[in-house]
Amino acid sequence: MVSCEIPTAGYPDPARVVRTVLIVDIVESVRLMEEDENDTVQRWLRLVKTIETTVLPTHAGRLVKSQGDGLMLEFSSVRPALQAAFAIQNICAEANGGVAPRRQMHLRMGAQVGELIADERDVYGHDVNLAARLTAL
Repeated sequence: MVSCEIPTAGYPDPARVVRTVLIVDIVESVRLMEEDENDTVQRWLRLVKTIETTVLPTHAGRLVKSQGDGLMLEFSSVRPALQAAFAIQNICAEANGGVAPRRQMHLRMGAQVGELIADERDVYGHDVNLAARLTAL
């Protein structure tokens, strides 16, 4: 039998924190990629860079992870998370200017506030899962 014990030396213990998680996901990303993979990836990367350089610093947010066609963002409270969500919507709308309707990139987002387990690389817990489920609605 193989042990799943992983050495934890050098890793700080995760902390329980109250945070707001915002999940951002591209609507119909598979279709957009199938129609024009390079264009979709380039536009998404520009959007992510703008989020990282303008939205997150302005609203004290953190990019927890990028999942190819989605992002997980973390904020200290609800207000900055929702302000960031609206800022992201506006940036996306501006980026869609002049783009054919079928090629426009639309986003769905879900946010949840709760007690999470967080470390320097990730956040874990029921409320993360709930934010992802809300995004799917």
